[in-house]
Amino acid sequence: MGNSQQRHLLFVVGMHRSGTSAVCAALEACGVAFGEGLLAPMTWVNDRGFWEAESVVALNEELLRRAGTAWYSVVVDAAGLDFSGSAFDDCRATARELLRADFGGGPVQALKDPRFCLTLPFWLQVCAELGLDHSACSVHRQPLAIARSLEARDGLPLGYGLRLAALYERLAELALPPASPQVNFEQLLESPETVLRPLLQALPLKMDAAALAGAVDAGLRHHGGADAAAASPLEWGNIGSDEFDALLETQFPLLDTLSVLADRYVERGRELTRVGELHTQALAVNAERDDQLAQLREENNRVGRLHSAALATIAEKDKQMAELAALYDEACDNTRRQQAQLTELGDMHSHALAVVAERDEQIRDFDRRLAELGELHSAALSRIEELDRQITHVTAVPVLGRLFGALINRAQR
Repeated sequence: MGNSQQRHLLFVVGMHRSGTSAVCAALEACGVAFGEGLLAPMTWVNDRGFWEAESVVALNEELLRRAGTAWYSVVVDAAGLDFSGSAFDDCRATARELLRADFGGGPVQALKDPRFCLTLPFWLQVCAELGLDHSACSVHRQPLAIARSLEARDGLPLGYGLRLAALYERLAELALPPASPQVNFEQLLESPETVLRPLLQALPLKMDAAALAGAVDAGLRHHGGADAAAASPLEWGNIGSDEFDALLETQFPLLDTLSVLADRYVERGRELTRVGELHTQALAVNAERDDQLAQLREENNRVGRLHSAALATIAEKDKQMAELAALYDEACDNTRRQQAQLTELGDMHSHALAVVAERDEQIRDFDRRLAELGELHSAALSRIEELDRQITHVTAVPVLGRLFGALINRAQR
């Protein structure tokens, strides 16, 4: 919780699209703290951020709601809004809690919200109750440039945006403390040091020229006065309020403005209807896609189960392959052993064939010798037969035969 005697709280007050975000960027470059919980940047609206605390914006929205109005309403009492009733007691309690807290911890802290143009009296009263050192600065931009920017962002007709800008300008002027520093957006873009110097001296803060040059970008001016309406005094805001209102009614009559607003409202209604129809179609498509996704998820689950089963089968096959590989290795070992045995048997077979060939040669030689012996035997038999005939012839002689027979018998004994 911050000490109200050690910090200064600055309210940055200015109409929507008036350049308050650029002023805050410049102040931050010179040491002003804005705290955390800020609205996020929005492309093509505020690329660098809004510098608005979400909690403060929410409370301002609630204040306007309870007061029966809104930030875009041009139907507000010229004397401003009254937040003094008991209906706002809880809002004041919330504001006290917000303001007691630090917004970044620096000696100078700032709060920025365009709605301060409508609600600043409420916040200044709470600051006074807390004894919080505070001040305010106002930011101004040419009304027609504001209106163009509102038209680009929110679709508000130029006449409506001009009336809204005039209302904010007048109510802020009523609520701002006397002698509050003013910052002109167009001049800030051209010469930031010159424009900010009075405000920084009043706080006081030191100017960081390099940081300031990087924070303020002339490219922030998206909607200037480049058409025929730029020549109107409305562009410069240098006339009294009555004359401004008269010129506004001349160039942008209220009925014409309301007619344009109604046309745009109707067109927005048509667009919303088309969007609604497209949304309905999209919901139907989404429902169909959800069904398809459910089917796909079921199919995916089924495939997952099949995949798990396949993985289990693969694991089993891997195991079998490993077993087969082991058997294959064993068979290879057996084959190598058998091959070695076959080689050995081959060597033995070759030796056996050589022995057989040798034995065949010996047999052939033996056969030749047998043939020779057979011939000798046949010759011997023939000789024996010849001798037997001769003996038979001898023994046939009477005396000589008996003598020769006796000799033969003796020889045989």
